Amino acid sequence: KWSVSCWLLGAALMGLLQVADSSSGLPKGFEEVNFAHFKQSLMKLWGQLTQRDPAQLASTLALAMSTQHLSRGLRKWARKESCLPPDLRPIVNRIDTASALIQLGYDPSRGSNIMGAGPLQNFKIVRASWDAKIFEPAYIILQNFIKPHRYWIVIRGTYAVEDILTDIAAEPEKFMDGHVHKGILRSAEFIAGQIKECLKETIRKPDPGKKNQQTEIFLVGHSLGGGAAALATAMLRIDNHKAHAVVFGAPSCIHRATYLVNMLERHVTHIVLGDDIIPRLNNETLSRLLEQPDNTATELLGAAKSFVFNSLRSVVADNRPLAKILGMDSSGTPMQCPPGRTYLLQAGHDHMDAGDRDQQWDIDEVTCEGMGKIVLSPRMLTDHNVQSYVNAVQGAFLRYLPVCGAPRNEL
Repeated sequence: KWSVSCWLLGAALMGLLQVADSSSGLPKGFEEVNFAHFKQSLMKLWGQLTQRDPAQLASTLALAMSTQHLSRGLRKWARKESCLPPDLRPIVNRIDTASALIQLGYDPSRGSNIMGAGPLQNFKIVRASWDAKIFEPAYIILQNFIKPHRYWIVIRGTYAVEDILTDIAAEPEKFMDGHVHKGILRSAEFIAGQIKECLKETIRKPDPGKKNQQTEIFLVGHSLGGGAAALATAMLRIDNHKAHAVVFGAPSCIHRATYLVNMLERHVTHIVLGDDIIPRLNNETLSRLLEQPDNTATELLGAAKSFVFNSLRSVVADNRPLAKILGMDSSGTPMQCPPGRTYLLQAGHDHMDAGDRDQQWDIDEVTCEGMGKIVLSPRMLTDHNVQSYVNAVQGAFLRYLPVCGAPRNEL
């Protein structure tokens, strides 16, 4: 009960502190409030609440997780109208199809029910492996029987123990002009090999009477599968295949590399949902979170966070392999980035339920640096769920959004 009460009261107090920090754009009726005195009173009250046994301070981590999420909503008194980044307009149908396909890898029975309907009405499965092995994620290869030169490959994310073993093979390995996550690189090599074998078995000879029959390969992946799909796209393009990818919630697996990054930005579209922690989780962001109090939580939470995280650090500090996996190794690698051109899909702050039919969604392009901070919120884990991505993409109705910056008469 103490933890729940602390969380609720703390969330309310920290929300008020964020209002007190705002210098403009306050709701009507707040102009006359002495916020300096108001903030001091809240800080004194919160100090009294936290003068308890150190073990109970762990509950304040829940408060820290909710503060960023709450403060963003309180600061957005005026919202911009939703619009679609211009670069997404040509591929918006591809994104919709990809969001329908990513369910297949996790739930084959459900996937079989949606085959032949909606965006999947023209697909047939030509090869599939539902059981993952280390460095061999589950995948499905589909062929469009109306346009047999077009293939879609769905790669499942972390689901089985073997996938976890692939995830923790996190040391950087050389690829093209940079370094990437070893486990994801090996998975991409496996996927690229399976695609090439399948093409040899199923591809038809070109019909001289038809144009535009070059084989097209579209890869789709979520989480671990998203990283593998992105790197497999690069491998296929090196071999002169016409390959593109749409990935969801892919991890930060690319260490800065000019040529590789440019290739992925041209041919991989990466959708990140809300506060999803996986695309933001890497050595640098985790170390920054562990070593520095989060500004949005104010200095009041610094002591509590230090207590929790220093305890965690002391447990794993002497275990070098584990420390490296968790990003707590002081000899860590340079900052990693998510693959491809990344777009952040966020729920409007007037609604927060991904299943709400009236939900308004915003989508904006973000840089690697823009993904360089872990967002602590109640949705940081649930936003990574594959069904959350499906609901969000389908509920956003991206194809009906106006293009950002385009005059109304040109839409």
